[in-house]
Amino acid sequence: MRILFGWYDENGEEIEYDNPFEFSEAELFWASLTVGAPSLTDAIQNILDSPAFALHKWYAVRSVVKIHGGESTLVPGYKNLDQSEKVVLSYWAGMIFAKLVGEKVLHVPWMAHARLLKKQKRLTVIPPTTKSLPDLVGLDRSEKWHILEAKGLQKRPSANQRINYKAQALRIGKVDGEKPASRNYCITNIRSPLSIELHDPDKIVKDSVEFNIDPIDFQQYYYKPFVEFFSKPDNTEDNDDYIIYKKVVCDTIDKRKCQIGIVRDILEQAKMQSEKKKADSKDLVIRSIEPKFLKSQGHESDEPDTYIGSDGIAVKLLPL
Repeated sequence: MRILFGWYDENGEEIEYDNPFEFSEAELFWASLTVGAPSLTDAIQNILDSPAFALHKWYAVRSVVKIHGGESTLVPGYKNLDQSEKVVLSYWAGMIFAKLVGEKVLHVPWMAHARLLKKQKRLTVIPPTTKSLPDLVGLDRSEKWHILEAKGLQKRPSANQRINYKAQALRIGKVDGEKPASRNYCITNIRSPLSIELHDPDKIVKDSVEFNIDPIDFQQYYYKPFVEFFSKPDNTEDNDDYIIYKKVVCDTIDKRKCQIGIVRDILEQAKMQSEKKKADSKDLVIRSIEPKFLKSQGHESDEPDTYIGSDGIAVKLLPL
């Protein structure tokens, strides 16, 4: 599947991006799961419900999107939806595709909700009274930080809206004393055809704030639900020496099953992280999975029913 994609700088000039923005069902499921699993664990305290909700989010979007010949368009019935229904679909689409953009364009394996990180006291904000936070904070393989504001929109944004999106992305002047490696806002346009815009306004606003967050603390948060999930002995499938898979019901209505996986080395490192305190060695920071290494292990991350993210989390959609 393919979606129109454009990457723009502060002056509106398009930044060169050679590859078409293509994705599979499995990639969308991975994005839905990994951008939402930690928050779901907070909300319902059970990651077994996360795969079902992740698939539900994408199915909800797909229910109004027709994909034909690689192009994504809205079904005619979309215009008849209530506005509140459209808002929910826009929010989910904005988050899902922002996560994919982080993975495929910005090469940021780990992204999490800034507000939830702050709520769990893993992220401190200076000044602490700041209420205007970006949606996502990301960590790349070089331990550089990234800021991403995610939007799903039904109409083209006005000039004032774009100013607000820029301010939201740029408000974070420093993370751990350094300027973030990137600060972007990402718009998923819910129109025919669907499209994505990534904007890189490289300036710092006057009332900027600072984030303080430890990379290990950040990754502990990201992997915590997966460590808990794979620590339980039920439904583990050990038929792969490189990835541990567990079969779960991801569609509670049709009883469709899927497999959630994790690279064994990543799981062991995440377990070690979970047992350590903040003051321990930075050597425990988990490194991302390189596509070349996946191929050397006999794994392809671009199979239509399987996706292995650079975070080491894998998903496999099983046939009905």
